[in-house]
Amino acid sequence: MVNAALSFLQDFHEAAYQADDRQDLLNAINEFLDSSIVIPPLELEGKDLLRSVAAFQKEMLRKRKLREQRKSLRREESILFETK
Repeated sequence: MVNAALSFLQDFHEAAYQADDRQDLLNAINEFLDSSIVIPPLELEGKDLLRSVAAFQKEMLRKRKLREQRKSLRREESILFETK
């Protein structure tokens, strides 16, 4: 999990550094926040906490990937139909 967080922070840093304008920077911030999980104070500690967060994060990432695939497919379909 730590490696994933560090990797995403590096991706965010690169996106923020390469931003051409305010909108690019806002998009990078929004993508970072969309991938962030806020954990409220809980009774769980250590491995139990990580297991519950890991399961939630995996499901969240699976749903996001599915949404992005659908969005990409719609975009490709619209391009295909525009050229006809």
